Amino acid sequence: MFNRDFTLRSVVNRAIVRLAMLLLLVAGILGYYLVDRQYRLERAWFQQNVQLMAKQMDSVLPNLSPADDLEQIRYWTETLHDLLPEVSYDLLYDDEVIIRHGTAYGALTFQVPLSTKGWFLEARTQKTPLVWVLMEPLVILSGVLLLALFVLRFWGIKLTEVMLQDLRYIQNTTSLLAAQKSDSVIVEPRLYIREYKDYFSQLKKTILSIHEDADRAFSRDSLTAMPNEKQLEYQKKKIYEMASRNVEMMLVLLDIDDLNATNMIYGNETGDRLVKGIGDIVKGAIRITDDSFYLGDGQYLVVLVGMKAAEALKWYEFLTRRYEMLRMSLADSHETAPEISVSASAAKVLKSDQSLDDTLYRLRAVLKSIKQQSKGIIVMARDMQNPDALVLPKENRKDSAQIEEFHHPWQ
Repeated sequence: MFNRDFTLRSVVNRAIVRLAMLLLLVAGILGYYLVDRQYRLERAWFQQNVQLMAKQMDSVLPNLSPADDLEQIRYWTETLHDLLPEVSYDLLYDDEVIIRHGTAYGALTFQVPLSTKGWFLEARTQKTPLVWVLMEPLVILSGVLLLALFVLRFWGIKLTEVMLQDLRYIQNTTSLLAAQKSDSVIVEPRLYIREYKDYFSQLKKTILSIHEDADRAFSRDSLTAMPNEKQLEYQKKKIYEMASRNVEMMLVLLDIDDLNATNMIYGNETGDRLVKGIGDIVKGAIRITDDSFYLGDGQYLVVLVGMKAAEALKWYEFLTRRYEMLRMSLADSHETAPEISVSASAAKVLKSDQSLDDTLYRLRAVLKSIKQQSKGIIVMARDMQNPDALVLPKENRKDSAQIEEFHHPWQ
């Protein structure tokens, strides 16, 4: 059960305070570690350079006369300044030299006194207070925290509002469950869970339905309402597997003759009506077990399951008897109706075909070859080298002698 004083503002405020405290703690620990480490590194670096310079001075000064000491000290301090530009030094006339090196992390002071016993080095360091060192990063961090507080206070409320609404809904639901009774029986929480399950189940069905509608829209030709070549790509594997299992099957490729000429003479609208009309005839002539596809440019692919060659021939003759009715319907807006001629090639899926693409390639090649000699015919090609062909109708042949070599009855 949730506390009734549970509000959105209190949750956000508590989260902001805890986050700010955690960030300050981490920033303090990390800042102290980095500052102390940098100070130690600079101190060691500077002390090493000064000690090296002092050793060089010790090796030279004992051989000098007292009158030359002052000039030699001036020379070495200037050399040290050239080596370390950030070093400031004071040349005193009371027989000592003070060298200072100040950084943001601390001040280093080295005093080099001169005595008759030679040179020696005395290093004194003074750390800058940590507050002054951390002042700049603290100011930057404070600005970042203020910006984060602003974002969390206004945008964080919106981000958590949906979640808290769900929590309040559960709180109200549990309160109602405790108070609601029907025939002295408390309503069980699983009833509400069941409602959620039903809701999400219905939502899933709706999404699947939308997906199926979209897939159906993209996989069908808009003019003929037939499955297009994209849908054929999905069905190729299934058709080839059926043929591989010795299922009797014939593939028929239909092609409207002189479709471009019809569009030029009678107009694109008449050409579209012709394409749609042939598609309607094909769809009306197939069974539930068959498939038909519109491949574009007036070509249709029909998969006749369970048919042999002779039965496919009768099916093609059945189509040709319906062309005249379509021709008369196209003559409504023209004085003369366009001639309708559809050539076709038919074939089985051979064992030598590695995929359905090989069968389709054979169908297209044979149809293209035969259309150069005659139109309005159907050819049967069993292989590319020796196609067996049946030619229909005889009156449409342009050259009987040339077509005769393709003329063999189907067995």
